[in-house]
Amino acid sequence: PVLTPPPSPPPPSPPPPGIDYRLSIRIDANVNDFDADAFVTRLANFLDIPERFIRVISVVSGSVIVTVLIYEPSALGSNAKLLLDRSSAAELSAALNVTVLSGASTITLLP
Repeated sequence: PVLTPPPSPPPPSPPPPGIDYRLSIRIDANVNDFDADAFVTRLANFLDIPERFIRVISVVSGSVIVTVLIYEPSALGSNAKLLLDRSSAAELSAALNVTVLSGASTITLLP
């Protein structure tokens, strides 16, 4: 008999309509010691959005430059971009429990 591989699982459901942002933050840390999961948890708490709406897309040296995608569902009534744009490096440092060297720069991603 010919063996065939099992079918692939279906792709995840797309999120409901919302707004996507790309966020880059430069922090004083070693890239090898950077804890992406803790960073996402703290960022989600700061923005008051679920962790599943934040995805780290790159972590590079230069201190540590973290780039994340943030999905902000309009149904949550959150205003993550406004909060990030108005936050100082000191406020972000306190919220993220890391030393932020440069404030957040956010870019709205258009569909």
